[in-house]
Amino acid sequence: MGTVASVIESARYDLIDYEKGIEFDDRVLFLYVNRLIDIMDSALASLHSDYIHGVEEDIDTVADQNYVDLTYMNNGQWDSIRNVWIGQDRKYKRDLDNIMYKRKFRDSSAEPNYWTTRGKQLLFECDADDAHTDLVIEYNKKHRDRLQSWSDTFTASATTDALTLTSGTPTFVTGDGPFTVSNSGGSLPAGLAASTNYWLVFQPDDPDGIQLATSKVNAIESSVIDITNTGSGTHTITLGSDMMPYDGAFDNMILEMVVMHARSKAYGKIGQPDALYQEVFRKRAMEETIRRKFVQRYYRLDY
Repeated sequence: MGTVASVIESARYDLIDYEKGIEFDDRVLFLYVNRLIDIMDSALASLHSDYIHGVEEDIDTVADQNYVDLTYMNNGQWDSIRNVWIGQDRKYKRDLDNIMYKRKFRDSSAEPNYWTTRGKQLLFECDADDAHTDLVIEYNKKHRDRLQSWSDTFTASATTDALTLTSGTPTFVTGDGPFTVSNSGGSLPAGLAASTNYWLVFQPDDPDGIQLATSKVNAIESSVIDITNTGSGTHTITLGSDMMPYDGAFDNMILEMVVMHARSKAYGKIGQPDALYQEVFRKRAMEETIRRKFVQRYYRLDY
């Protein structure tokens, strides 16, 4: 599995970017890669690929309420629901591709009349008389972890738990992430750890400062990390991961599309590029899905 930096480096080579001078800066190429990964996510979701398949268990309902709020399921990083059922009894599994099931959700042992979705809510016909704690949901998760596209150095305050960025606050909002932190020549502020994902809490009263939370849910609820000392050396904060998604299975395809997209932007326009990329990615995703589901049958020839 490659890194986004290696993909961009290869794209520069194919674009002959160094020979002519740098025509596409890192920020632009990072933007292209992330945009194409969003389209790849959509293609994989349409095929119910296991690359983006997730399961969430022990989802709570609320008594006298006819919906479950799934805003924060998988830390908010999900796109659509595949199936839902009560507990581990798979005979009650409900496929949301065909919502035509008739049962009532009138007490703690009954099933809903139907499942359906509206935005980030999972709805059923009648209020739940008692709270259930064992809903199980299959969903399509998205590659929401933005690939590395920004970094800055910072200092920390043990009084306000805020990080002051050297270059000032970029255009982030609360809940953005994941961010990682690193240190050279010393140690990170107590409360922060390297190789750990954090989400941003914007500080409107501090134009150069942010706070961090251990999840997107905590960031939205302003439950921030307690920083107990300022650390030493140089601290760096980075947005996103440097590893390509999907176990690297689509790196070459994404690379080819980045090159094509960059050239079309530089030398002319192509109509409806997203629709074109969707078809190309869907074909490639289907090939990969078929290959992963193929089970090799071993045999031998006896002479």
